[in-house]
Amino acid sequence: MAMAAMASPSSMTMIPARHHGAAPSLATSGDSSVRRLRAQPRHGRRGRGTSVSTVASRRRPFVFTPRAVSDSKSSQTCLDPDASTSVLGIILGGGAGTRLYPLTKKRAKPAVPLGPKGDQLKAMMVDTTILGLDDVRAKEMPYIASMGIYVFSKDVMLQLLREQFPGANDFGSEVIPGATSIGKRVQAYLYDGYWEDIGTIEAFYNANLGITKKPVPDFSFYDRSAPIYTQPRHLPPSKVLDADVTDSVIGEGCVIKNCKIHHSVVGLRSCISEGAIIEDTLLMGADYYETEADKKLLAEKGGIPIGIGKNSHIRRAIIDKNARIGDNVKIINVDNVQEAARETDGYFIKGGIVTVIKDALLPTGTVI
Repeated sequence: MAMAAMASPSSMTMIPARHHGAAPSLATSGDSSVRRLRAQPRHGRRGRGTSVSTVASRRRPFVFTPRAVSDSKSSQTCLDPDASTSVLGIILGGGAGTRLYPLTKKRAKPAVPLGPKGDQLKAMMVDTTILGLDDVRAKEMPYIASMGIYVFSKDVMLQLLREQFPGANDFGSEVIPGATSIGKRVQAYLYDGYWEDIGTIEAFYNANLGITKKPVPDFSFYDRSAPIYTQPRHLPPSKVLDADVTDSVIGEGCVIKNCKIHHSVVGLRSCISEGAIIEDTLLMGADYYETEADKKLLAEKGGIPIGIGKNSHIRRAIIDKNARIGDNVKIINVDNVQEAARETDGYFIKGGIVTVIKDALLPTGTVI
């Protein structure tokens, strides 16, 4: 059960971006705060989480509809024809992302591309009947987590930060409880869709690989009624040449040559050379293509182009963007190391998962 934030129903309601759930690689742990403004409330599934927020303003919202995308009567959009709401604005914020390092070495935590168990969960047990669950359902779902999503009235937020709690550093543990204690109108939104805390390397890895699960993935990007929006990059379709690809998801603009890919997620603009083997791996891809002239110049200087080199073997790893992996490289954690910090060598190991840093270079013949 997770907690997301929402304003009072009499003013403005926080609604998840998808009525079936939120995107897996976008959510982070509870210290990030996101402001989502909806034109009107959606009466969909209730949630595994709740969110908290002070009362929002009563200004009349501007409504975007699917028809607003195009004035042509014959045009179609990816939105469900019955949809009548859309996100008007999102403000994304996050902490330092220390648990996700090195993926946060060169980006903020919320910009990283995309649970506890056993005795650890006991600390999160509450009487969930206070959230409106009946006794039976409350026993089935006794755990609550904060999604770290809050909707505030601007005036109320400024008052809280400037006057009531000027020394506060955290919304979840200081500002929100403090607002409740002084009588501000604070409400929780119970969210029952897809949600993952991807605040650690292992959780992030598992959430991304979860979209390859069969027969039903943990999260689906193919729901027409609940599209996922991202930056349009206008890339060509991926080119797959004599490759063996199974149980994997391939992003846009990839060039994959005579290699084997199994149970992996391959990000946009990935280049994988002949003879490579990719298993149980998240490849984030690249931010740009190198031209043929660039590659020729690199070859003359003994350099390595962006992508995965010939006959390289990668297993149970995360390869961040723009990594240069030479020929005959093995990233298979041959010694079963659980924790290692080799930043100068271009990689970390956390929970047995090898993470190659963004823009890293692993020379030909490297063995990890």
